[in-house]
Amino acid sequence: MTLTVFDLDKTLINGDSYDLWHEFLLEKGILKDDFIRENQKMIELYDEGKLNMEEYLKFSITSLKSLSLDEISNLIPEFLETKIKPIIYNEAKIWIKTLTPNLIISATPSYIVNPVSKYLGVKEAIGVNLVVKNSHYTDEFIPPLSFQEGKVEALKIYLKNKNLNPQKIVFYTDSINDLAMCEFAHSTNCINPDDKLRKIALEKGWNIINLK
Repeated sequence: MTLTVFDLDKTLINGDSYDLWHEFLLEKGILKDDFIRENQKMIELYDEGKLNMEEYLKFSITSLKSLSLDEISNLIPEFLETKIKPIIYNEAKIWIKTLTPNLIISATPSYIVNPVSKYLGVKEAIGVNLVVKNSHYTDEFIPPLSFQEGKVEALKIYLKNKNLNPQKIVFYTDSINDLAMCEFAHSTNCINPDDKLRKIALEKGWNIINLK
């Protein structure tokens, strides 16, 4: 059995689902510009592979302080149609249909990853699972944190729980933050890789796919 594992953001879609969610909330008047400005600073750290994900979760969860789980669920369908549908890579649609079994693993919180994955046609997904208290998400998470080396740990737990032992794991990603997963997989495909990942991909002979 060959298992195909996809990163989500900038790999299957031409954008970042979490950033787009914040943009969506800004347009709804739920967030303000100062949140977006601070978020952009953290995105830059992420792109450099220097983001402290636990600190980012504590910051980003403030975007939801006024929203209950039900209110978030009610917003998701419009978010998917307006923000995600227009940026799905055509190639990704083919991969998802033909490269099965497959799953998505992402450092984005599961309340975004799960509905986006289902919308894309991917049944299995791993994201950051935030703890819920009083019908609201908190900045606490259920380990492991599916970020950097934590993605490998999360995948191993998933495989154990599902009693799966794939002979080959094929991984698709765009980001240097996924280097540990790239090295763990038997085969790696780098989708519009950032400069750091592109350099390593060229050194290691990983497949580079440039999408538009």
